[in-house]
Amino acid sequence: MGEAMAELLVDSPVIVEHIGEIDSVTFNFSETDFENELLVFDIKGSKANGQIVIDANSVENPDGATLVLDNGDEFTIEFPEEVLEDLEAE
Repeated sequence: MGEAMAELLVDSPVIVEHIGEIDSVTFNFSETDFENELLVFDIKGSKANGQIVIDANSVENPDGATLVLDNGDEFTIEFPEEVLEDLEAE
């Protein structure tokens, strides 16, 4: 699951700017909340580390995710339209 997320994020301008080259992405079972449709991935990169938070109930960003850096800074990640179509088809 982490490798698939890394592939989705590798060209994201937000990831390139703040994380750099992705070293690893792992699914964080302990912080994921399936009941509330909140998925959390830990991400490590050449510039910084953080978490990718996907909140299916988000009003502000229903089609994307949030990058939360270890220092607490947050950035919105928009998934390309074709990625959203692929996810909806599954």
